[in-house]
Amino acid sequence: MRIVWTRHYLIELASIGDYIGERDPRAAARVVNDIHSKTARLLSANPFIGRIGEIKGTRELVISGTPYIVAYR
Repeated sequence: MRIVWTRHYLIELASIGDYIGERDPRAAARVVNDIHSKTARLLSANPFIGRIGEIKGTRELVISGTPYIVAYR
């Protein structure tokens, strides 16, 4: 599966990093990297791995080890 990162995703990911980075820059880098790498790895291998999303036509991938969910279609 070819993954196309939307502008919205990239902005949200940066916002997560900025928020966490206010307290711990290293943790921010780790969390942002975890979200991005897990999303890329899991979705490229199995695009149907996520649960059915709350918004029609989407799926949601829960990022383990974080409180974050990535919505995709």
